[in-house]
Amino acid sequence: MPSLLGNTIPNLNSPDNWVWLNGSSRISTDRWKNLLERLSKGGFNGIACNGSDQFYTEFAPLCKEYDIQLHAWRWTVNRGQYGKDHPEWYAVNRNGDSVLDKPPYVGHYRWLCPSNTEVRDLLRDDYVKLTQLPGMTGVHLDYVRYCDIFLPIGLQPKYNLVQDYEMPEFDYCYCDTCRGKFEQTHGYDPKNLDDPSKDKAWHQFRLDQVVELVDEIVTGVHDVGSLIS
Repeated sequence: MPSLLGNTIPNLNSPDNWVWLNGSSRISTDRWKNLLERLSKGGFNGIACNGSDQFYTEFAPLCKEYDIQLHAWRWTVNRGQYGKDHPEWYAVNRNGDSVLDKPPYVGHYRWLCPSNTEVRDLLRDDYVKLTQLPGMTGVHLDYVRYCDIFLPIGLQPKYNLVQDYEMPEFDYCYCDTCRGKFEQTHGYDPKNLDDPSKDKAWHQFRLDQVVELVDEIVTGVHDVGSLIS
């Protein structure tokens, strides 16, 4: 379980022992209570659970009954649900292909661009909203990154790949926002380089975009007195 994020921690104690759960409204309240009782007796005092907002409104008060903190576990950058209305929010690879048109590796890899101001506002506000649900004690980030530029060696054969260099179809993000923001600071467009993968400034710039995104989410969540992991 990742540690708490950020430098300013609200006046809440972080759980010591966590478990991840898949939330489902199809599971009855009695079954959830049975599980929560067992977890509590087993020494678990924190749950990171995925689910819809409606699920959390039902599950969070149950967790509180058993003195177990609940963090809403929600994917961060990998979210495809906004593509129809906002295709400009999505990551573009070095070949110029959007993840909406050519999702890398698997169909659900629809990565948002962390440089985009509207994306940052959307994600921050979504996590802050989750913390306001009755009984919710925090939020838990996942997929806080770009698409995998290298798959684990054991997975590469599954996709008929040998990734011994940074392949352009898996190298993100080269959208107009990223390149424009970078050029304003550094004076050149990374697309014009013979091999952008070897440019340290371009590499660091993209890492910094993810850090800045997380910092904005952390600040928003801490400002309302909640936890983020």
